[in-house]
Amino acid sequence: MERRRQRLPKRVKRGLPVKRRVLVICDGEKTEPFYFYALKVDERVARKFVLDIRSIKPGATRQQTIVRHAKDRDTDEIWCVFDTECPADKSAINAIEAIAQENRITICWSNPAFEVWLLSHFERPGAVYLNCQDVMGVLNGHWRKKFGREYSKSDRGIGQLAGLVQDAVDRCAWADEHHHKGKPHCADKNSSSSVYRLIQRLLPKPTA
Repeated sequence: MERRRQRLPKRVKRGLPVKRRVLVICDGEKTEPFYFYALKVDERVARKFVLDIRSIKPGATRQQTIVRHAKDRDTDEIWCVFDTECPADKSAINAIEAIAQENRITICWSNPAFEVWLLSHFERPGAVYLNCQDVMGVLNGHWRKKFGREYSKSDRGIGQLAGLVQDAVDRCAWADEHHHKGKPHCADKNSSSSVYRLIQRLLPKPTA
């Protein structure tokens, strides 16, 4: 469940509730921001939320970034989209999680990389990957078939995945509940992505 930051009640303008401001902090400078920029303008999201997407500044650590943005009083919720990398360092991840929990910030981890989330738009995660390049090798096959080109981290056409988002949510949630059952630590869940939790927060539940 997402952690909501304590704030004073907002005024309602012209009888309409003010949209919630959600800050999304990303590891990457291109791939993740491009993905969430496309989500930001999705009318299903835009009706209720205002997304502010930012990348970690060069030279800054994840911990420093979390602490700095935790002081942002204009934000209702803060989510981080981070990679575990491989091999995943549990002690480093635990230190980051501790700071995030202290500041009521939610982290969505992808093991080993955000490309697992992208891949889940096409297939269920679960195969073990050594690194991001391994994931990209599999993702490329789907990308060529769907879009007629090679996958690139700077592909601004990533928003074309919009129609497959619910499939990705369902697949990653299933992997968490079944394939990785009994593995509470994200470092042990190769491959997986909890980005689906953020998507579930932003997008309305599909009707039956």
